[in-house]
Amino acid sequence: MQRFAERRDERVRAVRRAMPAELRQDLREARRLDGDARADAYDEIRADALGGEYGERVQQVATAVQERREACGAS
Repeated sequence: MQRFAERRDERVRAVRRAMPAELRQDLREARRLDGDARADAYDEIRADALGGEYGERVQQVATAVQERREACGAS
């Protein structure tokens, strides 16, 4: 189990390193907020990602995630 957690942590770190700096900064700022302000910030980040504000690769991933959410009935 610990080995699984270590591999997961390595993958998470790799994903974070691959994120554009602006996206990492926006996520850091959103985590500092509370309640509705945090939810609104995450909604804005999602919209920006879908709109290509963080680059083409982030837009591709955001679109794939959105399609999966819609297929599962999530918003």
